[in-house]
Amino acid sequence: MNFFTKKTPFYRKKKLMIPLIIILFFVVLRVIAPPIILNQINAQLKEFSPSISGHVEDLDLRVLAGGAVLEGITVKTKKDNKQFLKVESVDGSIALRELFKGNVVTEAVVNKADFTYTNGLMPAVKEHVAANKDKEDKPLPDIRVARVDLKDSVMRVEAYPALTKEQGVLMSEINARATNLIPSKDLPKTIFSMQGKLLESGTVKVNGEALTEDKPLKWAVDSEILSFDLTSLNRFLKQKVPMTFSKGELDFFMEAKSEEGKVAGYVKPFIKDLDVIKSKEEFKNTKHWIFEVITALGNITVRADEEAATRVPFTFDGTLKAETGEALSKAFQHGYVQELSRGIENSIQL
Repeated sequence: MNFFTKKTPFYRKKKLMIPLIIILFFVVLRVIAPPIILNQINAQLKEFSPSISGHVEDLDLRVLAGGAVLEGITVKTKKDNKQFLKVESVDGSIALRELFKGNVVTEAVVNKADFTYTNGLMPAVKEHVAANKDKEDKPLPDIRVARVDLKDSVMRVEAYPALTKEQGVLMSEINARATNLIPSKDLPKTIFSMQGKLLESGTVKVNGEALTEDKPLKWAVDSEILSFDLTSLNRFLKQKVPMTFSKGELDFFMEAKSEEGKVAGYVKPFIKDLDVIKSKEEFKNTKHWIFEVITALGNITVRADEEAATRVPFTFDGTLKAETGEALSKAFQHGYVQELSRGIENSIQL
């Protein structure tokens, strides 16, 4: 019998204890921290605005990966207690490699956002802006938001049930990306893109860039709508303008930019196989100008191999000004004599 049992050296115990302590720390952090952080987030979302409040249902920390997932996010206007935003989840992460260099670089993925433009939203936003107008701007933390992705989302409009049918869906299947949301001197430009389905018909694509630190804000954007069924507008058109479509398909291209608070750009509608039913009532104001152009194009589609197009320059400086007369005079030239080039011209940039 060996009465002199050999003891485990202290340094070996230490090697074992250190990883156990680290593991225990992360387990405790994973279990205890989320409820505390979630309560703090919800307290902030409840009181950050006199007119808007938010709530997060659950928080999942991913300690080792350097990220977190917020689930069940809702935002509503306080006055009418009406929800205008619901998000299934937001998956955020911090680039650990950059963190070790002393830089905070984040990314986020927003899954299944459901946004509704309610009747009470704009008054609530104005109240929020007015309440924060006199507050001093706090310096932004030294954080770089490298990328935010929006996936499989929906946009609804409450005010126009005739346009958006029962569910109020204006756009669906929305996928978008924005990069460099917090700009710096070295990286001053924010880039964004979006694609979705308009009124369950045409495909919408948008690309743009912005200098968000400039005052006033500078931006440039190009967009296109492809294969849009014009008859889907009829219930809405009957309430707004003296015309409807019995058939017709629209491809629509636009470029615009804003500098010094003024917007300038152009639109190019391409109309195919169009049949316009117009009442005896005349167009009353400049808000109807695009429909006036489409009506004129409809009048020439029979003579233009069932397709016509034109280009309409416009400006906006508090009032929309569109060169409708020029567009109508050239509609015959573009639609009947020669074809106007399809697509974005890339003629407008910051």
